[in-house]
Amino acid sequence: NVQPLIYLTLGLLSSSIGIIYIILRRTDEKIIWLVIPIALLIFSPKLLNAVIVTSVGLSWTIIFVLFVSIVYILNKKKITKIWLALGISLSILATFNVVLGILSWAIGIIFLFLNYNKNKKNLLIWIISSVIFISLYLTIADFEQSQQQLQTTINYIGKVNWALEYVSNPYSIPSDTARHLFGAISIIVLISISTYFIIKRITKSYPWIMFGFIGILSTIITTLGRFEVRLPSTDYYIIMSNFTQIALIVLI
Repeated sequence: NVQPLIYLTLGLLSSSIGIIYIILRRTDEKIIWLVIPIALLIFSPKLLNAVIVTSVGLSWTIIFVLFVSIVYILNKKKITKIWLALGISLSILATFNVVLGILSWAIGIIFLFLNYNKNKKNLLIWIISSVIFISLYLTIADFEQSQQQLQTTINYIGKVNWALEYVSNPYSIPSDTARHLFGAISIIVLISISTYFIIKRITKSYPWIMFGFIGILSTIITTLGRFEVRLPSTDYYIIMSNFTQIALIVLI
């Protein structure tokens, strides 16, 4: 009976919206209404099959919720030892869920580095933890086959179009050309706005820049691993490509 797992997936997605609402309120109470378009992305009808096929969709949903939770924790004004331990624990869970979970360590390193002055010790602990658990993951995983797949995909020009379509996946855009154009514009605008906010040291934008960072890196990794294996329009890919579009909505 898959019905309990469907309810679990929907419950996890709902919890992610609650966490995003809290991050929005902490950013600026005037923009909390953005939770509405964000919720529409997260509960997109295009995700119906991903919810039903729980064996795959649940893993991606768990990763999405873990990443949102990690950003929430690292965005706290003061990261206590308990919060840091919880963040590291969530990163460990993410790492051993699906390969994209490794990105959680990069999120922490960059986020803590952006607030280096008050997070020197936390950054050191996070880096040490990342080295330990990524090394453990690499030891357990069979990376010889992954390296061969990476080598065979590295020369395909079409992977760029695949990636751009992956970015535009949350929206129903009719033509391939329009999807590629929308994906390219999304990435360019995201990088431009994020760079501006970082230069201006607008710290309240950092959690949303991290959302964009997650979206771009997941796009790169998924493209390298799934190009010519799955279509970029695969429904459960929407879960992670939502990060790019959520970041754009808030930063713009």
